Amino acid sequence: MSTRVGLLGLYASRNLGDAAIQLAVIDNLSRRLPQAEFLGICPDPDDTRQTFGIDSVDFAGRPGTEGGGSGESGLMSRIVPWRIRTAARRVAELPGVRRCVAGLDLLVLSGGGQLDEFWGGAWNHPLQLAVWTRLARLHRVPVAALGLGMDMLETRAGRRFCVSAMRASNIRAFRDSGTAAAMERFGLRAPIDVIPDLAFGLPTPSRALGSEPRGRAPVIAVATISGKALSAQLADAHERYVVGLASACRRWLEEGAFLRFVCSQPAMDLPVVERVVSLLPRAQDGARWQIAETPTVASYMEAARGAELLIGSRLHGLILALLVGCPVIAIAGNRKVEQLMRDVDLADFTVGLDAAAASALAAAADRVRRERNSLIDGIRRYNTRARTALESIFDRVGALVAD
Repeated sequence: MSTRVGLLGLYASRNLGDAAIQLAVIDNLSRRLPQAEFLGICPDPDDTRQTFGIDSVDFAGRPGTEGGGSGESGLMSRIVPWRIRTAARRVAELPGVRRCVAGLDLLVLSGGGQLDEFWGGAWNHPLQLAVWTRLARLHRVPVAALGLGMDMLETRAGRRFCVSAMRASNIRAFRDSGTAAAMERFGLRAPIDVIPDLAFGLPTPSRALGSEPRGRAPVIAVATISGKALSAQLADAHERYVVGLASACRRWLEEGAFLRFVCSQPAMDLPVVERVVSLLPRAQDGARWQIAETPTVASYMEAARGAELLIGSRLHGLILALLVGCPVIAIAGNRKVEQLMRDVDLADFTVGLDAAAASALAAAADRVRRERNSLIDGIRRYNTRARTALESIFDRVGALVAD
């Protein structure tokens, strides 16, 4: 008899961090629940079916997004406040959500910054979390909140919805201590676990970490970030960041390095890569640098494998490099990246996005070169600890179905 597992999250294949998390969850739960059939519950069901090969519905329980608009007239959108219109849509979606939940044996809120109102406000995803988890509790479907992180929860409504969803969960495992502390401040009074990011649960790379052959020129991998992914407070700093990164790249070219530009979110970040490249010496076009195509998690990890170091700003762009033993320098524009670097004992290799001058990046890179072997050993140890911790939490999730 099959076990129906719903994977609810804000994931899409164009963000490799999202994809990495779902691949890790599917792999780990499949080993514990051999009869598992997965149902993606996400913004883009068609993308999920193509990427992961699983059935999928949107947050209203529909199998596709076509025809899923609000259907509101222009007059209605002008005279009815947005919050009321959004709440009305959530109410209209309840029958479909309830039917979907009733067919599940386990609901997993799987990873990412889901405790977040940055995209659409409190009445968008925070409310959806509360609705799905409360209906799951009503139907006696166990809920596991795995690897969730808080990015921005500033309104009372958003905090209440997220706390309600966590209270309805059987397992609450956050991706960092900052998220756990924030949820407790917001009123969550329930057992909490803090676990490594779920992407650290991806299958172990087949080649030994740090053992890849290196060519004549050292490879420095460079991963940029779009200003659209940053808070408004850092909007003015983004152009300075681009200029500082380009200046550091020019210096590394002069030192004889080969630059490999990679993207864990190509749709948003590739234009930033092109902007940095436009500031490099034109006489060396294509000879000393390349823009690697990284449409999948595996291709990104392969691009990072064997690089002397990777400089990046996105959480999972850094994590995927760490998984293949590549030392990283973080240009941090948010709390979650700073937390990761502390967790992996690499806080000294973190540069604030608003302080990403060429001199700071060059100094960090010089130190990585001097300490590379010990850094790789430390990364290997952290990967092992992270995997052990995740094995334990996935054992507990599997036991929810047996119970």
